[in-house]
Amino acid sequence: MEERNLSLSPRRERTRPSSHRVVKFEIDEIKQRFHESVEEIEKQCLVARELYNAEKLEQAENIWRAQIVFLESTLDFYMHEITKYGLEKMFNEEWESTKKYGSIQVKMEVVHRVIRE
Repeated sequence: MEERNLSLSPRRERTRPSSHRVVKFEIDEIKQRFHESVEEIEKQCLVARELYNAEKLEQAENIWRAQIVFLESTLDFYMHEITKYGLEKMFNEEWESTKKYGSIQVKMEVVHRVIRE
């Protein structure tokens, strides 16, 4: 019987076209998106409760697990966008810079890319 080659081929890197467009949200939009996402997650509580009451426990538990994942994702988006918002305000000198802002380290690779582009 012939042996099959099951080794993995090398991973191709940097194959996607680079897109450096940064999406910026204003503070009201960040809060609105966060609250809308939380409301959508909360709506699933009704569905899960109905499934639970119908003794479809596994389906209800699946929704509850998904809600945890969605909530974590919603919080991650919120924190990411609030951080970007604050960094931009400090960079544009609209807010007073913090000590941590002043000690942010940037790799030279990033500096080179920004200058070239």
